[in-house]
Amino acid sequence: MKRDIFASGKKLTFKNIRRAIITSFTLSSFFAIGLVLTINFFINKREKDIQAIISVSQQRVSSQIAIEKIYAATDKDSLTSELIEDSEVWANMYRAFQYGNPATAISVPLEPEMQDVLDDILHYQQQLFQLTIPQNFQGYSDKELNNIRELEIGIMYGLDDLSLELQKDLQKNLEQLKYIVSLSTLLFVLFIMGLYKFFVKHIINSVRLLSGEKEQQSQFITSILENTNDLIWAIDNTYRLVGHNSTFLERRKSQVGFAPKMGDSVLWEYYLFEKPSKVKEMYDRALAGDSYLTETEVYENGRSMFYEFSFNPTYDENKSVIGCSVYQRDVTQRIEASKELRQSESYLREAQEISKLGYWNWDILEDKISWSDQLYKIFGKEPNKFKANYENLMEMVHPEDRTTFDEEMRQCIAQNKPHDLAHRIVLDNGEIRYVHQRGRVHYDNNDIAIRMAGTTLDITSMEGAKQQISRQYKELQNFVYIISHNVRGPISTLQSLTHLYDLDKGESIPMIMANINKTVDTLDRTIIDLNNSLILKNVDESDFSEIDFAEILENIRVLLAFELEKCEARIESDFTDAPKILGIKSYYNNIFYNLISNALKYRAVGRNPFIRLYSRTTSKEGIQIVVEDNGKGMQLNDDRRKRIFDMYGRLESTTDGKGMGLYLVRTQVEAMKGSIEVHSELDRGSTFTITLFKDIHRNSME
Repeated sequence: MKRDIFASGKKLTFKNIRRAIITSFTLSSFFAIGLVLTINFFINKREKDIQAIISVSQQRVSSQIAIEKIYAATDKDSLTSELIEDSEVWANMYRAFQYGNPATAISVPLEPEMQDVLDDILHYQQQLFQLTIPQNFQGYSDKELNNIRELEIGIMYGLDDLSLELQKDLQKNLEQLKYIVSLSTLLFVLFIMGLYKFFVKHIINSVRLLSGEKEQQSQFITSILENTNDLIWAIDNTYRLVGHNSTFLERRKSQVGFAPKMGDSVLWEYYLFEKPSKVKEMYDRALAGDSYLTETEVYENGRSMFYEFSFNPTYDENKSVIGCSVYQRDVTQRIEASKELRQSESYLREAQEISKLGYWNWDILEDKISWSDQLYKIFGKEPNKFKANYENLMEMVHPEDRTTFDEEMRQCIAQNKPHDLAHRIVLDNGEIRYVHQRGRVHYDNNDIAIRMAGTTLDITSMEGAKQQISRQYKELQNFVYIISHNVRGPISTLQSLTHLYDLDKGESIPMIMANINKTVDTLDRTIIDLNNSLILKNVDESDFSEIDFAEILENIRVLLAFELEKCEARIESDFTDAPKILGIKSYYNNIFYNLISNALKYRAVGRNPFIRLYSRTTSKEGIQIVVEDNGKGMQLNDDRRKRIFDMYGRLESTTDGKGMGLYLVRTQVEAMKGSIEVHSELDRGSTFTITLFKDIHRNSME
């Protein structure tokens, strides 16, 4: 296990090791300097002791010379100035002994024994010095000579004793110095041992660990570099090759016929498959400190190859760029797979668009819903503006379907059942679409619902087809009903009349023949109505032509001129917003005719008819034709509103007509891919709205 230096928590690096070595060296230096200063202090002290002994010896010699000169002075004339000067120097030296002087190396105060000896010597010296004073000198008597000898002996013995005491003190100090040196040596050894134990040993172990780690890292790096198909090389800031892996060497050798050498220039075309000037620009970008990726397409062996180059600058300890490394990777398979994936995604989007199918994923915990592009189209939303979540989705669900939708989702999550529901959604422009959702809930290990994924299919057209089939089925039922009653009734009447004709040969025959003719006419009209209803449903869009609403209305005014004048009716129109449309002219003539004639027929009592016609564009860029009247109106519910457009769909038996007019209007509108609806209030009037969709009809004036 990797350990830190001194277990201090510092990372094991050569920098920390170098810091530890410097710390150890500094401590060792301080300790050694301390030892040297201590020993030097005691050695300097011993040097003073030796200097003091030398000074005493010199004083002894000086004393002997002075005494000899005193003996030589037999009369006044022999007491020369030289003797006087030597005596003065001799006296000063003794005073230096007495009061201390750096030249004598004797420190004051002295030890008591040495001080006593020095006092005696100074006493003897002062007596001898008095004998050298010129004014007192008259020659030496025998007594004085004897006194001189005694003083000489006292001085000499005193100096010898002083020298001996100094030698003893020196010996004592030398013993102390020996002890101090031994102690210092022991302390230094102990310090070195402690330093080794607490610093050097850890440093050695750290170096060993770090060296082993670096060696292992080097092996790993070498293994990574050599066990890859990528080409890896490094350059310095002079564009010279300074390192590479074996793959680089082999690939370059196969490309150019020879292996590149260390120090070779890398500004060659075959390195990056670019011109040398372009190659230099690519290297310069990395040498400027920018790490980046780039791809290059190369035509090799009859096919396109794609290579990815990764440039990364190399820094020194001062964060200065000293070169860069380059990685070359063959990404042909990835690029081709990416192209295939994009192609597949394109096919998938195309298939979704054609099938009007989108997929979604709901992160239940975060309440985030991700939609496919097609799903945004189905819901009429823009991907970057709409935030898809459950609340916003619920707002788009048709108000009448929200409760069912919410209960279905909750049951799927609670019971882990597949989500399968068809419902309506309301777009921002008010358009209603039908969608069919399928999905599945996903749970974590704790059986908590975490997400739900599924698909949404736009079934608006299928729902429209379903409703159309339902209407056609109902029409078929009406057709069967008509066949059963309106056709079979006249046939039964004809059978009865022919039977009477056979039985009666008298006067009733003309009446029977008149009834037969009347029955045949009724049957003929019924068959014609049925035939027209079938013919009107089969139209071809190639038969459409441009229709002018104002022109159609003018034709109807001419056809109904008598009725309009008789009823004193007034008609207003405004086709400015959508003056023209594509369609079948005869159909529009019939539509306008039936709606206007019905407005006249079912006018309110007590007021003149007022009919207003206008056209307008819708939010889906379709066209609506609106016919409003102030007639007597109708009381409608959902069933009566549908029945009014059925064949023979009269709301009241007391009204005139067969109930074919509005049926034909609806049939003709639907044949032109449109729809019609009615809103009416009793004694207020009715409003018929015809809607024609953009995908079939367009404003020809655009």
